[in-house]
Amino acid sequence: MVQRRLFGEPFQHILGKATFFGRDFKVDQSVLIPRPETELVVVNVLDQIKSLGNDRQLHIADVGTGSGNIGIAIAKHCRNCRITAVDISKPALEIAAENAGAHGVREQIEFVHSDLLEALPTVPTFDFIASNPPYVRTSEFDNLPIEVRQHEPRIALHAGEEGTDVIQHLVGQARERLRPGAWLMMEVSPMIASSVLDLLARSPGIEDRGLVKDLAGHPRVVRAQRTE
Repeated sequence: MVQRRLFGEPFQHILGKATFFGRDFKVDQSVLIPRPETELVVVNVLDQIKSLGNDRQLHIADVGTGSGNIGIAIAKHCRNCRITAVDISKPALEIAAENAGAHGVREQIEFVHSDLLEALPTVPTFDFIASNPPYVRTSEFDNLPIEVRQHEPRIALHAGEEGTDVIQHLVGQARERLRPGAWLMMEVSPMIASSVLDLLARSPGIEDRGLVKDLAGHPRVVRAQRTE
């Protein structure tokens, strides 16, 4: 184990698990290791659910589910939520389904193999779309730590020259699939936060509802809402 760590393998891969929102999730090289910053996405979704003040069933999409950490954490705290977890990687979906079973929420979650929301009907179905999409710019990728660059899936990290390629597609797809008044919550890099807000400003039908800062004071979560 020490030898593997010396060669740059993340300790989460060596242990086979990572902690997120107080729970352990199985991880391997097919999924992004859950980060503490991503917990802000879950917190903002759960806070918004609480503000709705009703008990109707809510339909939530977890886009780029990876290990399933976002969708599973939401499901554990919202028993009237039905989650559609999508990922372009079949091995990632297998890991996510295993984690959902381990945490007792498998019956709440449907797992779908899809490039973002492409495989889902273009009808206003979702009350929330939550995502930690790829947002690393091409110029940044080679400077990432070896633990990330060589051991985590590039497809879950890299997002073109500006870091917004995937987010741009997601915003367009989300607009067609969110109910009026429904929410899009996305984790972003502080370095591209202003670019994402500019992108939202050019996207009719979905409006920026502000950035949420992480504990270091950096903009981390973009909140957007489908207009009525």
